Amino acid sequence: MESNTIKGEIKSLTGVRGVAALVVAVHHFISKYFINDFAERSSDSWLDYMAFNFANHGYLMVELFFILSGFVLALSYDRKLSEGITKTLYRQFMIKRFSRVYPLYFFSTLVYFFIFNLDKIRHIEVLFVNFLFFELWFPKAYTLNNVSWSLCTEWFLYMMFPFMLIKNHLFKNKIPLLFIIAILVFILAPILNTQKLYDDNVPFTLFELRMSNGTGALLRCLGSYIVGLAIYLIYKHKQNYVYFLGKYWYIVLSLIIIFYGIDKSDIILDILFGLLILSLTQMNKLSGFFSSKVMYFLGLISYSIYLNHMIFLRFLGFSFDKGVWQESFGNLTIGFLIFITFTIASSWITYKFIELPFTKWLNLKIK
Repeated sequence: MESNTIKGEIKSLTGVRGVAALVVAVHHFISKYFINDFAERSSDSWLDYMAFNFANHGYLMVELFFILSGFVLALSYDRKLSEGITKTLYRQFMIKRFSRVYPLYFFSTLVYFFIFNLDKIRHIEVLFVNFLFFELWFPKAYTLNNVSWSLCTEWFLYMMFPFMLIKNHLFKNKIPLLFIIAILVFILAPILNTQKLYDDNVPFTLFELRMSNGTGALLRCLGSYIVGLAIYLIYKHKQNYVYFLGKYWYIVLSLIIIFYGIDKSDIILDILFGLLILSLTQMNKLSGFFSSKVMYFLGLISYSIYLNHMIFLRFLGFSFDKGVWQESFGNLTIGFLIFITFTIASSWITYKFIELPFTKWLNLKIK
């Protein structure tokens, strides 16, 4: 089995990131307009039960993002940090992560505040809480963009990651132990969720990874990063397993499809996502699909898709609420196509005119 790395980049991993971002967008559309219909029919048959879980499990694509981040960052920085963490290296790492995520995050926060949250204009502290990545530790009323919580958790994980990567080598011959630690973290996430202290009606469900606030969200992210570090060790030291996964990728994909349709399978799916990433590092039909021009393009703009899509979902909801058109199945179908088209088009624009130039500008300033 041949490696899928081209000029230091595994293009299929960029492609799968794009698909994951689109799935999140579709999941939010379905959750707003169709999830109750899926839920009502879920007890009618096994197929209806699986259809409901497929519609309901889109939030797990965030886990795929987290695992990818842990794996790709380990791939990029393992050699650089092999002799230890210096102040210079740590500062460079944090500044580089800041320059990658913050320009679009800053722009997105302004858009959501001044277009959708003008009722909070007298509470300017809401804006600064979001600017500083502190939204995670405040009640949901402080949330501007529904998906920005994951950027907050990742920022805190970025601060921890170099130290996690240094310690990761201790598990070189104990990789199963890393998976066990990740599973324990996932189990503890809903139990130790601090959101229960300041928000009412917080779901408390074991084996589900829905938390988007407080320690629950942070532990959710941490567990997936640990999975990312575990599969990096497999990729680096257990190439025979990687070749096997690359050859029999369809088994991993089939298991993901099966468990995606089963309730409370979040932790199992998280592990399977890690194995899927390993299979995509090898040349096969699946990695070829995710390396295609269309998939790679979606991967390049995936961060913009993730942050932008709620803008158009809110505009669509506003148009129905104000009676611009009726909320019928036909109009929802048209609305969905408009929603996806505007999300992708705007994401290409923000990628080209915000992500790329501001990241380059900040990196030049750093140098």
